[in-house]
Amino acid sequence: MPDITQRLQSLYKSHRIVFWYDEEQEFRQDFDNLELDSVEKCEVKNNEFGIKVKILHRQPKQKFLLYFPSSCPKPQKNWLLDLLLCHAELRTNPVELVLNELELGREYAPLIESHLGFFKSQERKDKLIALIDPQDSETKLRMKLLAVLCGCLPELEVLLF
Repeated sequence: MPDITQRLQSLYKSHRIVFWYDEEQEFRQDFDNLELDSVEKCEVKNNEFGIKVKILHRQPKQKFLLYFPSSCPKPQKNWLLDLLLCHAELRTNPVELVLNELELGREYAPLIESHLGFFKSQERKDKLIALIDPQDSETKLRMKLLAVLCGCLPELEVLLF
């Protein structure tokens, strides 16, 4: 929960509205217990038009956290797409949480997803964080994953011999 609060506070520094899609409703209790100063929490359940009126006309200066106990709708069916594109989204699925912790871009999502078991250990994550460089390619990142598992340097010669 502190991580979510911290991430939300960071998002509110540059955005007035934050979208939170929680398809599996894993974070429902976190949303219910969440208290942020000057942020109004709204659950979105087939009330998109009313929420949009509230956000744009009734309270145009208020900060909002929009919680969806569902996945993000397809663009053609998303009444709030214009707001989503202009503001921020809090992503809380396991892959996104790891990407955020490692400070990696979404292009690494398939790699993280295929090695999600590796990231269940905080010790392994900490060792990997110490090795990561923002310029790492996917291949280099895979090599560093192996190096953490083997307890050696992330160099091809060391890993092979």
